[in-house]
Amino acid sequence: MGRDLESGLTAQGIFAAELVRLRQQTGLSQIALGARIGCHRTLISHIERGEKKPQRKIAEALDVAFELTDKKHFTGLYERLIREIGSLGWFGRWLEVEPQATYLRFWDPLLVPGILQTEAYARAIYQREPSLPANEVEQRVSARMERRSILRREVPPRVWVMIDETVLHRPIGGRAVLAGQLRFLLEMADHPAVTIQVVPIDAGCAPGLLSAFALAQLPNDMQVATIQSSGDGVVTTEPRLLSRLTLQCDIIRDDAYSQSESLRLIERVMEQ
Repeated sequence: MGRDLESGLTAQGIFAAELVRLRQQTGLSQIALGARIGCHRTLISHIERGEKKPQRKIAEALDVAFELTDKKHFTGLYERLIREIGSLGWFGRWLEVEPQATYLRFWDPLLVPGILQTEAYARAIYQREPSLPANEVEQRVSARMERRSILRREVPPRVWVMIDETVLHRPIGGRAVLAGQLRFLLEMADHPAVTIQVVPIDAGCAPGLLSAFALAQLPNDMQVATIQSSGDGVVTTEPRLLSRLTLQCDIIRDDAYSQSESLRLIERVMEQ
């Protein structure tokens, strides 16, 4: 998502900051504001913390509540947010899926999956894209960092990440950036909702070397997948493709180290 040049925030971040500012300025609690615009306090809280994207009807209701209808203050921020998501193509569509998921599974044979990348690691990846202008690099990095907000929820989704062992040795951004990334993986493994497993090199893992992918389970038991390759990707609910990816995921997991073994391996590589 695009950054505001002055605040360094995305449109969603600006929306959240403006909501906090105006609510406190008018002396309204989250409960009082929720009652005024017809929603529960927890929704206000999630939006203010950047954990949930606002809907148009909420933006319009906030403009009414704060007497900003003529300026379309929150409505304008909402429209900017939607434009920014749209500019990200298939990734923008996946960003709409991920926050709804109760269970997420990731596999990447080449990189640390985006949801667990550090800012420096993500920036190093995007900066190597020859067709990506500098301002869009920051858009992509910002959007990637915001994805982890789902793990700060009271009830976060289960996130299961599988990484090929070669990824632990690939010096994306240099040795210091890689070391910081590995350290971050160890920190994230302490999160009760996160499981990290490394697939050893000698596993071969032919089915998983074709592309990176992710699977999302939604509250209504609907499944959605994204498949990434060569800087592009698709988001799909096609049943046969979902079935194939689920089977592929199971095969990869059978070859993976346990989480405890994986973390010991990450520690050893980081020390090197």
